[in-house]
Amino acid sequence: MGQHGGLDCPSFAARSGKRPGAGALAGATTQAGTAQAFRNFGSGDPPSAAEVHRRAEEPLAAQTLICKLIRRMQEPHRYADEGKAHADPTDNGRIPAGYTYFAQLAGHDIVHGAMTTISLADGSLPRVNLRSRPLVLDTVYGRGPTDDPISYEMPEAPGELREKLRLGHIRMTEPGKPNAACPVYTARDVPRARIEGLSDPANEGAADTLLTDPRNDDSVNLSQLTTLFLMFHNAVIDTLRSRSPFPDDVSASPELLSFARFSLARQITAAVYRGIVVKDLLPRLIRPEIWKLYNQARPRPLADTPDGRMPIEFCDAAYRLGHAMVRASYRMSRQTETFGVRDMIETSSARRARETPIRDIWVWEWSRFFSIDGSRPQLSRRIGPSYNAVMLYDSLFRNAYAPGSGDAVDPTMSGLLYRDLVRGSLSGLRSVNALAELMPAAVLDQSRLLADREHRIATLRAWLDAGDTVAFEPGERDAIAADPPLLFYLLFEAAQEEDGKSFGTLASVITADVFAGALEQSRDLVEEARDPVAGITTEEAVAHVFGRSVPETMSELITFVAKALKLESVEPPFI
Repeated sequence: MGQHGGLDCPSFAARSGKRPGAGALAGATTQAGTAQAFRNFGSGDPPSAAEVHRRAEEPLAAQTLICKLIRRMQEPHRYADEGKAHADPTDNGRIPAGYTYFAQLAGHDIVHGAMTTISLADGSLPRVNLRSRPLVLDTVYGRGPTDDPISYEMPEAPGELREKLRLGHIRMTEPGKPNAACPVYTARDVPRARIEGLSDPANEGAADTLLTDPRNDDSVNLSQLTTLFLMFHNAVIDTLRSRSPFPDDVSASPELLSFARFSLARQITAAVYRGIVVKDLLPRLIRPEIWKLYNQARPRPLADTPDGRMPIEFCDAAYRLGHAMVRASYRMSRQTETFGVRDMIETSSARRARETPIRDIWVWEWSRFFSIDGSRPQLSRRIGPSYNAVMLYDSLFRNAYAPGSGDAVDPTMSGLLYRDLVRGSLSGLRSVNALAELMPAAVLDQSRLLADREHRIATLRAWLDAGDTVAFEPGERDAIAADPPLLFYLLFEAAQEEDGKSFGTLASVITADVFAGALEQSRDLVEEARDPVAGITTEEAVAHVFGRSVPETMSELITFVAKALKLESVEPPFI
């Protein structure tokens, strides 16, 4: 069988006359060797030299100019309505903080294996995308319980197979002493382990995450978001156990029933997840005027020509706008104080194993990250040419692009923004001018900044000259304004066009086109699939579990999980 949770079970076909998983996630899948190279947005062919962002001939010159640009970006951006609605002028009232990490999870579900070292000397970029069937929650399920069993719970009864995704138990604040505030439910973390008896050096904590995609433990915020989807799948499994849609000949065999239940639960979970991406996530990220062009039952790309390969303009520019959305601090629940983003990023099995499994102080109270029953969650940071200080300078993001050993003389070269800008300058991205020429009239009509090159150059020049911390030479200023690094431009347009509350026009089209193409590419695994065991379509399977109350937003999904798993009144608080 395939690798989307496929099970090599020849007895199933013999006994039931059905082929398990045909046309659905358990059977139609990514096969080994289907990794794909990247391409440029809008074309299956490499762009001409005139269409690519111009690289400086000398790497040092490129580094110097990028560092000056970052010092300009260090200055707080003056948003038009700052101070009118929120105490913090960088707060984005349109996007609660939880969507920053839901967007990151969705990004991991589209791209995997793209990150490689780029040589500053020759700009080589060996990279492939291993995620050839995107947006089906491969980032959560991996290859399924047969090929990735370590991520799945042991069977519940003799003869059954693994069905549920593993969860990790949190640690009480006072080890060895029961926490009166947390007596009920502690399986609130991603699965982690400390494996004894191996050749590894002795270590404290749980240095190994049992996730199929370890990137989902890049920060405690992302691991908490991932935990929610592990719980969601398990809640769907519980529903299918209590209300089975399978025929009697399947139900008579625990092994066959177990396989069928996992397969259908995965299909249902993926369908709900994709619906939330389209109905809740993308409308928040995408500029409203541009989203109107996509907002239909089956969104289609407006400018790109998808062929299964991922545009590097998405990976190395448009979707890195999420780094600008990261707050400087977060409060996890009513029981905790505020934590800085550095601690949030470092609290993971890979970075700070001694702090894992995580303590109860890190567990999310979901109403602080999404609006649930009128709650006022903390907000994401506005999207603009300004990051929080950790993203700008912190040594947490040391990278291969700084000269020598990686210890940069200029502190500007130690931050995530520097790494992102250098990567984008070396990746062979289309220039802003070339991308503008690909846009249809309906898009250009919404953006003078994109449609009018002279206006764009003048606006960029004015912003560069307005800085207090750095003075650009005329040649430097003109070079950036005429051919800005794509990531910088996309940050800039978000601030100019949407006051930082969503992506701007070009970032919106690149992002929405990629998501629309990814959804279309895998429709046969979800929306158009028919479960051959239960004999029902995906739509019918979703209705079997949820009736008329299918979750269409993150808030509705959280509420469903809380009710299904009896978490409404637990401590630490769930909602």
